[in-house]
Amino acid sequence: MTSFSQAKELLGASSVYSLEEVEMVFGVKFTPEQRIGLENIPFSDEVLRECAGTHMLFPGFGLSLLDIREKFAVLFYTKTDGWYAEVEETFSRETVPIRWHLLRMEPVPSSFSKSWDEQTALLLPDEDVPSAASVAFATMLHFMMSKQRLFERTCVRVSDVAADDIRVLVGLFDAGGLCVYGYWGGGRGDGLGLSSARKF
Repeated sequence: MTSFSQAKELLGASSVYSLEEVEMVFGVKFTPEQRIGLENIPFSDEVLRECAGTHMLFPGFGLSLLDIREKFAVLFYTKTDGWYAEVEETFSRETVPIRWHLLRMEPVPSSFSKSWDEQTALLLPDEDVPSAASVAFATMLHFMMSKQRLFERTCVRVSDVAADDIRVLVGLFDAGGLCVYGYWGGGRGDGLGLSSARKF
């Protein structure tokens, strides 16, 4: 277990966010029980050193992709409704786990122009693919705190699958707003990478 102050020192203050910062940005409130569960960070000093400069650390809150868009509609390409708001798209209503997340701030290296299977084969045993909600949560948090855009010129595959069995993509977060797309798993693209996070 690692303390918050140790994590900031190891990972870098500009990529570590506190419970209070999450509460401020999203207008939410952790319960006393949730705060107790988040007292210690479940990543070792060694892991945090390895992730310095590439990952951001933050406590997740139980918001869905649609909840996040409702709070930051001006920062999304599709402000309301859209394909992923349809009732059958259950992935957009799944919430961010209330735990510490260590998420890569760029696509997995060498993951462009590859299919889903080829991309996930690049993951190390201690890595996983985060959900669309987790990536959107991290993207909004980082932008609101630093004014820096994650995935500004790229998009990344996430763990979710849409109702028609296509893979969900998040990214291209330019002035037009964060985009949420769907694309078949076998597809390849120059600007299409893979999102990853350290396993909890």
